[in-house]
Amino acid sequence: MEFELEALTAALDELALADEEMRSEFSPALAKSAASVLSRLTGGAYTELTLDRELNAFVRCAGEPVLHESAFLSRGQPIQLYPALRLALCDMLLGGEDPCPIVLDDALISFDDARMGYALDYLAEMAQHRQILLFSCHSREKRYIQAKNED
Repeated sequence: MEFELEALTAALDELALADEEMRSEFSPALAKSAASVLSRLTGGAYTELTLDRELNAFVRCAGEPVLHESAFLSRGQPIQLYPALRLALCDMLLGGEDPCPIVLDDALISFDDARMGYALDYLAEMAQHRQILLFSCHSREKRYIQAKNED
C-alpha cells in the first residue's frame, strides 16, 4: 500500500510539472502562432491573441486598446478563433521535416465569403509545405480557387 501511495504521489508531482511547463512555455507559443493565423483568417481584424492559465482566449481587435474575452465576441468571431487555434496546433505539433496532411471537412462552412477567401489563401500557403485536403458540400470554395487561378 505504501509503494502505491508513493507511486501515485510521484505521478501527481510529474503531472503538476508537465502542467506548469505547458502553461509557461507551450501556451504562449501557441497564442503567438494562433494570433498570426487569426489575423490572416480575418483579414487583419484581430492583431493579438493571448491565452490565460485556463487556456481561455482573449483577442485584440485592430485599433482597440483592450483585449476581449472570446466569450464576449460576436457570434462570428469564435468561428475564426477556433480554426486558428487548431491550425496553429497542427503547425506546432505535426510539422517538422515531413509534416502530415491536414484534413478539413466543411471547416469554412460558417465563414462569410470574405473570410472564406482569407482562409483559402492561408491554406494555399500552407499547402506549399504540407498536403491540405479540404472537403466541402458547397461550391463557393471551388469557385474562389478557380477565380484565383485565372488571375
